[in-house]
Amino acid sequence: MKPRFAVFVRPWLGFGGADRLAIDAALALQAAGWRVEMWVNECRDPEAIAELTGGRLTLRVDAAEAWGEFTRFRLGKNIARQRRLLRRLRANDCEPDLLVCDAVVHAAVWMRRDWPRARVLVYCHFPDALFPGSWSWPHRVYRWAAARLEERGLAAAHRVLVNSSFTREAVRNTFVSLRDREIAVVHPGTPVVPVPPQVTADAEKQFLVLGRFDPLKNLPLAVEALGWLREQLSREEFARCRLVFAGGYDERRPEVVALVERLKAEATRRGVADRVSFVFNPSVRELERRWADALALIHPATEEHFGIVLIEAMMRGRPVLAVNAAGPREIVTDGITGALREPTAAEFGAAMRDWLRDPPRVERMGRAARERAVAEFSEERFARAFVREAEQTVRES
Repeated sequence: MKPRFAVFVRPWLGFGGADRLAIDAALALQAAGWRVEMWVNECRDPEAIAELTGGRLTLRVDAAEAWGEFTRFRLGKNIARQRRLLRRLRANDCEPDLLVCDAVVHAAVWMRRDWPRARVLVYCHFPDALFPGSWSWPHRVYRWAAARLEERGLAAAHRVLVNSSFTREAVRNTFVSLRDREIAVVHPGTPVVPVPPQVTADAEKQFLVLGRFDPLKNLPLAVEALGWLREQLSREEFARCRLVFAGGYDERRPEVVALVERLKAEATRRGVADRVSFVFNPSVRELERRWADALALIHPATEEHFGIVLIEAMMRGRPVLAVNAAGPREIVTDGITGALREPTAAEFGAAMRDWLRDPPRVERMGRAARERAVAEFSEERFARAFVREAEQTVRES
């Protein structure tokens, strides 16, 4: 019997939670006997993705990519790029049973039209319509048009999945036509990996902030909290602390470059520049070394719809300090697997201080975090749920 064929269509593939989720979903279908391809407009560093270098995943990149750099209308650019990628897919006589769209859901309209016999599955992360934008009237008109196309894309999909209950409510509250639509929650997962040894008593205590450098991630809060912490500790205590930012860095985006400069300037202003480190575009090996050195994960984002990095930390036995809002509420159990706090320097700094002074408590939370991650957020659990939803989508044709 001919295996079912799924094609994932994305504007990019790189270092980030959404990219990791797409790879995991593709591998889950392959393990279930599907033929799978991933089509993207861009993949800047395929050597950094183990599944590509190991040949486990078939990736097709739009080699004709030739777009100028602009950031204000980046969403419109990505929508246009996806449209062109779909035309190339159509020109290759590609006839999938299932088209999976997760990053630019607006494209589902064209998927439905150009492949009438295929099924379209949207895995929605968070409505683009809710991200902040300019107040100028041309930009507001542009964002309004993009939001309408986003709603049409979600409505066109045969099945809609979301990564958290928070995201589901955001989708239903944002798009009136979807309020009565069945939307399934499929939490992302992460591999069950060995737990690195706990940081020894005499080692430097590192707080890790992991994820791409993005102005929407509220990263300055971590520096502000470290500055607050400096005022609470003795010189000797503080000299053994370090804040490490590690993640994807895209120097082509001016706002990303400006963010890093802002972080460095804020660290200098608060007198903690020598206690802050930056690791750009780390390799898999470098990331594991950073996890091993970390006392805990600091996650300052205020509107995180899920947060894969949170479950990655918990799987490695590291407690998580996150903002008491949105997706982290579904992951972190306050006082048990980490802490949920208001996004202020004093609230975050106080939690960091308490953890520094109570290593046994950190170890207990780390063990509880690991147990919860294995039980609720494993890669295996995610794979079963995603394959079940994909197969249900195809069976409904």
